[in-house]
Amino acid sequence: MKALLLPLLVLVLAVLFLTNKHGLVVVVFVPGLPLLYLLEIVWVKPWRIRRKLQAQGIKGPKPWLVYGNVWEMQKIQESAKQKNSGKNDGDEFVAHDYTSTLFPYFEHWRRQYGPIYTYSTGNKQHLYVNHPELVKELNHCISSDLGKPSYVTKRLAPMLGNGILRSNGHIWAQQRKIVAPEFFMDKVKVKNSTLVLSSRLSD
Repeated sequence: MKALLLPLLVLVLAVLFLTNKHGLVVVVFVPGLPLLYLLEIVWVKPWRIRRKLQAQGIKGPKPWLVYGNVWEMQKIQESAKQKNSGKNDGDEFVAHDYTSTLFPYFEHWRRQYGPIYTYSTGNKQHLYVNHPELVKELNHCISSDLGKPSYVTKRLAPMLGNGILRSNGHIWAQQRKIVAPEFFMDKVKVKNSTLVLSSRLSD
């Protein structure tokens, strides 16, 4: 958005300057402003992000202009569903590798591009990281830039309120400080017998 402000300002000034002499220019330029803004959001900004990631060696599937990789995700999902339709009789329970069952496109792209790649849904760019050391490093990062995106948290607001799963920044840090001690090893060991008993009762 900021990168587009200067060209838009120059364009508006040029249009205002040219209106006195050539009124026809206003008709050509003014309707083009929303089109320029739309082009910036839909194509230029995502392209810049992908180009920066590719310069660092992070590649991914090539997106379509408006839909990103959504069509490819749907195709991979359908083909995986067809492959697995004959395998699962109902007796077999898949528990450990649920991500490849629910999100087969992540596994497909991981095999194709490695443990770190980029993909897009619409004009939103996503970075997929399946490298344990890098994930650990990201978790230790305290940058406010690495919060949960607003388009996700807004959807979860009615269900989760302002809890730890939805919050960012200072509120998240405060809630994590309250919840974290419950997962320290000494507290988990005390509850171990209760967990074992509960699992036996559920069988």
